[in-house]
Amino acid sequence: MKKTTQPVKIGLTGGIASGKTTAQKAFEALGVPCIDHDKLARDVVAAGSKGLKQLVSQFGQSILTENQELNRPALKEIIFNNPEAKKEVEGIIHPLVFEASESIIEKHSDAPYILIVSPLLIESGSAKNMHKLVVVDIPRDIQLQRLLSRDGMSETLANSIIASQATPEQRHAAADYILDNNGSLEELRMAAQKCHQDLLKTL
Repeated sequence: MKKTTQPVKIGLTGGIASGKTTAQKAFEALGVPCIDHDKLARDVVAAGSKGLKQLVSQFGQSILTENQELNRPALKEIIFNNPEAKKEVEGIIHPLVFEASESIIEKHSDAPYILIVSPLLIESGSAKNMHKLVVVDIPRDIQLQRLLSRDGMSETLANSIIASQATPEQRHAAADYILDNNGSLEELRMAAQKCHQDLLKTL
């Protein structure tokens, strides 16, 4: 693979609560620049931001907390009970995330590659813009258990979120590398280290 003026974009994806953050930290520990699209998605709708103003204009004051911040549980309920609303939210947030992401990429032009971390690389069609795709894989029952204990949401909503994302089969078909997260955290970190070494050999 030829080196370009920008670092090679490697996608890291997986379902919600699959272990993407742990895998990302393993790559960061190896010196790999990472862009977390979930974090950027939160940043672009922070209090007073253009993104939040657009969401309020579309969905009203009910999605705000008393502190004029985004009420995420309220917005999640709207999104996952209304596919059209989900598309409207994505239409507001995704362009802002892309703009912020490209700005960060420009600052790492000397890196061998940069890791783009996002749960929706496959669903959004953005995987085609990645040179390689790394998927964090986890059994559905463990994924659901982690999601319920981590976010405290209802099982109905959790299942709805999981169902709205790509299936394991779709992720496997798109993946160049699969990190199995059915074991310990150390095993996941070791898998990320091996993936990193393999990626460096291909650049």
